Amino acid sequence: MSINAAQLQGCLWHLCRAFVRKAKTLHLLRYRNDLPTLLNYVRKATAISLLPRQFFAPALEVLRAAVLQEDRLLAYLLRPFFEYVETRWINNRYRSNWMSLFNADIRTNNACETTNRMLRRKTGAYRPNVFLFIQSWATLENNASLDCELLGGGGDSRRTRRWQSVYTDRQLKALCRDLELDIFHDQNVTLSGFLSRASHLFHGAFNEHVMDAIGRGVRNANAVL
Repeated sequence: MSINAAQLQGCLWHLCRAFVRKAKTLHLLRYRNDLPTLLNYVRKATAISLLPRQFFAPALEVLRAAVLQEDRLLAYLLRPFFEYVETRWINNRYRSNWMSLFNADIRTNNACETTNRMLRRKTGAYRPNVFLFIQSWATLENNASLDCELLGGGGDSRRTRRWQSVYTDRQLKALCRDLELDIFHDQNVTLSGFLSRASHLFHGAFNEHVMDAIGRGVRNANAVL
């Protein structure tokens, strides 16, 4: 099966988890109480994904300069983490493309995972035959078409989004508009402000990953992103 219009895009929820897990691997989480701003920089590094790709590297340099100005010990501890973000993500042409979520209407793969679960439930088999797969897929497509018609007529879909997600969308759209207007005035100040405000929009999901990494949390893929 070939879908020509398909695009490959990363997931902010999984990127968040990857960065937190790397911070844990580097033993950074043990300093979260003594150096409370440490996790803020990890979260802001995750927010780099919400910028246009050409600003990934400048934004990382803004974070490096900010942490160095704040605390040399903190800068020393975060240096390997920033190197990881730079080498494994920003300078990797494939991963930097997946990482780019600027102005993206969808920032997680929740819809894909939900569709996969629904399809598996419909087929009732892990590896269904072709006939069963097509029949189940047609049923899901019909349901989706009915939802579209319902929404087009002013009704409510059976699967509604949480109000926090809608609020996050609006806030990010506003931040992206401000970025495009202000980026050429003072790039570093604009990038710093964007990362601070954007990172606060997913602090709940980020904190869940931190709690999970230290063994105190419960996985919640539906956290607002």
